[in-house]
Amino acid sequence: TIIPDPSVRLANLRAGKIDVMTLTKQQYQMVKNARNLNVYISPVNHVRALRFNHAKGPATDIRVRQAVSLAIDRKALIAAAEMGMGRPATSLYPEDHWASNPNLKPWPYDPEKAKRLLAEAGYANGLVLKGYMRNDTQSKTWTEIIKNMLLKVNVDWQVDVLDAVATSDRMKNLEYDLAGGGWSWIYDPDLQASGLYHPDGGFNFGRTNNTKAIALIEAGRREVDLDKRKKIYWDLQQTLYDNVEDAWLFYEMWPSAYNKNVRGYDFENSKKHKEIWSWSHPLWFKNGKASR
Repeated sequence: TIIPDPSVRLANLRAGKIDVMTLTKQQYQMVKNARNLNVYISPVNHVRALRFNHAKGPATDIRVRQAVSLAIDRKALIAAAEMGMGRPATSLYPEDHWASNPNLKPWPYDPEKAKRLLAEAGYANGLVLKGYMRNDTQSKTWTEIIKNMLLKVNVDWQVDVLDAVATSDRMKNLEYDLAGGGWSWIYDPDLQASGLYHPDGGFNFGRTNNTKAIALIEAGRREVDLDKRKKIYWDLQQTLYDNVEDAWLFYEMWPSAYNKNVRGYDFENSKKHKEIWSWSHPLWFKNGKASR
């Protein structure tokens, strides 16, 4: 059922006219204790990040990339923009993904060190970074928060809020220093790694050319032993992390609501196995009627 207006969607959920609904973070606060609903918060395999232009501009200097990463308070960002529903990111893959490197930690929030690094890079009096962001409510919210965080270390992030076609053009033409990035629906680890960091990837466009990372990506494609392949992706994440290839922000979490008339939803197994579980375990209604 397509209902564009979020307030109308919520009213239909409360009235029992919708059986299952993904909630906004604000809607979760409004229905989390509703007696006729079962409400859940699930980790989602999406990573939100900022994309650096390594080909030209100030971000070619690793000290600038380090300073930007240190200037972002990820916990505060998640609390303010996501109402606490998010997990600080370390690199490409969420911690519940089989390829995730458990040895990496999110970049710490250290604005004083960020200022020192910028001064060493020649920007003691401040730095302007050009960029773009998608024109959607969520992206605009955390963009404003990050802009304010960067201003505290004298980095003026000048962001254009654009539609999808315009952001695609900026990306292809490398017309940015720092821009919105990340990846949605992280399945096989090669998809994101190749897409972002391999020269033949669909979203690189020459903005980065990390030879060690490229060699690991190609090795991961060839390897069929799962344990060996996992080690390759651990090494890849460490390589990207050490070079501050991007500024990883958070892994998303989504709230959802199920009318108590719905039966068969297993939260723990759905969280663990995601789409594999949901598509292989249909739901039904209290009266015994199948839901699909």
